[in-house]
Amino acid sequence: MSTTTQPSPRLRARRRRHTPYRLLAAAFAAAAAILIVATQADLRVGEAVLARWFVQSVTAGQSVAAGTIVYFGIGTDQVTGLSITALCSTVVFIVPLIALVAAMLAITRAGVHRVLLAGAVGISVVVVCNFVRFASAAWAFDRYGRDGFDIVHRYAGSIFVIIGFVAAIVLTLTIGLREPHRKAPRRAPRGGRR
Repeated sequence: MSTTTQPSPRLRARRRRHTPYRLLAAAFAAAAAILIVATQADLRVGEAVLARWFVQSVTAGQSVAAGTIVYFGIGTDQVTGLSITALCSTVVFIVPLIALVAAMLAITRAGVHRVLLAGAVGISVVVVCNFVRFASAAWAFDRYGRDGFDIVHRYAGSIFVIIGFVAAIVLTLTIGLREPHRKAPRRAPRGGRR
């Protein structure tokens, strides 16, 4: 035998008041996803600047970003460029997560702040994973040449970012849809005979 509880009239009224805010947040998230897609070429330039720091830490010589290419090995006998293409960009992973956040805001009753926090956590996971992939590919080229690069770029790195992307989706859903802990009502102490 199970029991269900209905939300109180006060909670229902509060949810109705927050509906326009939720829809506005959902529309903002959807617009952000569209804007990111529209400006992905510029964002890849920014990615190259950030990726340079990761690549610099694992390769010999100096690294520099020029457009969407990170050059590394400057000052050594071999300078190599790592190009951040549209398919390798973190945008590929961020946009679906933002779309998921927009859908969660539009069709669930999860708290807006909780869903936005969940989206930020998920996006952070995929960004870190993709930059680790960039650095790993550069390290593999620096250490093992083209063969090492191909193994990391095509196989190991791709598997790593896919696992990171799945983990980001699971985290976003888990954090965003988890019900907040409610305190159990306090019971009055039982009076008894001594």
